Amino acid sequence: MSQQPTLLTRLFRLLNRDLTGRHWVEEGHHPYFGDMTRFCQRDHRNDYWEAEIVPPGEAKPIGVTMCGNPSGPEESEVLFCQNAVGDLDALFELVRAAFAIKFVSWTKTQIPDHWRDAFQLDGFSIPKNGDARNDWELTYSVKAAGHYFTAEFEGGRVARVCVDG
Repeated sequence: MSQQPTLLTRLFRLLNRDLTGRHWVEEGHHPYFGDMTRFCQRDHRNDYWEAEIVPPGEAKPIGVTMCGNPSGPEESEVLFCQNAVGDLDALFELVRAAFAIKFVSWTKTQIPDHWRDAFQLDGFSIPKNGDARNDWELTYSVKAAGHYFTAEFEGGRVARVCVDG
């Protein structure tokens, strides 16, 4: 059962809404993702959904974004997410080599064999139609570096690594 937004939340939304009508948000609920927010634009080309989920066996929620459609995520996007969070070790292996140089540069040490000793999954975007060959991103918090490492995927491979935060 979803909770009603607090007075402060409603006030924040009221003060920060786009009075031009070019951008707005909608709330929704999904059986897998739970409460979700859809960020909309007048032409709808770049609309997307945001949700927080807690991966199996984890205590901290992560952020997930997806294109979906006006009623929610596509089933293929749900499956992509379930597969990704179903094996967090395999998910990290997708970025290990790409993160290695940045990790050494920021921490002056090698990535530990057990990635969880240095990285914490922060979130990811689900590629359009749940197809990993489409563009998507995967972000980890790296406490030793004091930054977030984001791998940007294109054509099924890491194209770039950005360090920020």
